[in-house]
Amino acid sequence: QLNFIEEKRLSALCHGQLYQHRMMKAYNKKVRLCKFQKGDVVMRKILLPQHDPRGKWAPNYEGLYVVKEAFSGGPLILTNMDGEILQNPVNSDVVKRYYA
Repeated sequence: QLNFIEEKRLSALCHGQLYQHRMMKAYNKKVRLCKFQKGDVVMRKILLPQHDPRGKWAPNYEGLYVVKEAFSGGPLILTNMDGEILQNPVNSDVVKRYYA
């Protein structure tokens, strides 16, 4: 009886690990890294939306910023179009490239 329970537990553990490995491969196949370079024009996502009378039609991204410096881990130092540096670096997953 105990051996049967132990076999079922090991089987479930192995199945869970195989499932996680398959999901990781499927995710990594579809994900595309965004590489930003110095001088790219980007828009920053509004992370904490304030109450807006426009409701769901409120903008999701704000401003036009220029990448001043891009680091290897993903953080970016941004400047606005006037050349003023933003005080905090932002992560590259909260910005998207602006095509004009």
